[in-house]
Amino acid sequence: MDVFAALADPVRRDLLLALRREDLTAGALAAGRPGVSRPGVSRHLRVLREAGLVGVVTRGRTRVYSARAEGLEPVRALLAALATSSPVPAPDDAGGSAAGARLVPGGLVEHGPAGTELVVTRTFRAPVEDVWASLTEPGRLARWIGRWTGDPSTGHVSFRMTAEGEDVEPEEYTITRCDPPFRFAADTATGDETWHIGFDLAEAEGVTTLTFRQLLAPGDDARSVGPGWEYYLDRLVAAREGRDPADLRWEDYPAALGDHYGATPGGS
Repeated sequence: MDVFAALADPVRRDLLLALRREDLTAGALAAGRPGVSRPGVSRHLRVLREAGLVGVVTRGRTRVYSARAEGLEPVRALLAALATSSPVPAPDDAGGSAAGARLVPGGLVEHGPAGTELVVTRTFRAPVEDVWASLTEPGRLARWIGRWTGDPSTGHVSFRMTAEGEDVEPEEYTITRCDPPFRFAADTATGDETWHIGFDLAEAEGVTTLTFRQLLAPGDDARSVGPGWEYYLDRLVAAREGRDPADLRWEDYPAALGDHYGATPGGS
């Protein structure tokens, strides 16, 4: 089943949005939708699974469904291509953009059930566990962005962005979700605002897709926030490829990508 055909039905779109918020059984999905029967929900879920948009796991005698982030890549690629005059290239064997290459956007601004979100993706030809380690293990994290300290089991860690220099003050993060090696979310206070950030990882046929999200508050300027995360995720790509992330220049990113994020609905 084609992804776009699967998403053409409003009921299936509604089911997918529900599964984006939390994993659910078919019965739970049907219970919240008076106009859709349990067999009808099961048929819609089968279509979504065939399109690669939904996965299922068996827990005891219960089948639990979840949204698959990588299934939406054709949609993201189309929207990104339509939102910019620059073509969005397919990922190479290492994933991401190379240092010195022409910068093209890898993300966009979306409106979803949680609000307006900045969404940036990267792909890696690597197991999901290895990419998770690059995003969570202090030593590997320090290669491209920063280092955390503390005890994650308490739900709180301190994080210092070493990519900005050694004199940067650490910030406190509250972990709101951690499902290794697939999902992570955290909140941190920046001035008078709270940032809600997180990522999903999904592996298919040896390729792991990273989908990073930040919930944008009113007044947040996607023209600045978007290029910033493009820069840091390109540093991640460089570190994983064995290149020096310091070769990437921050000032190149707002100039090349700011207009893209500003032109995205909700980005200005």
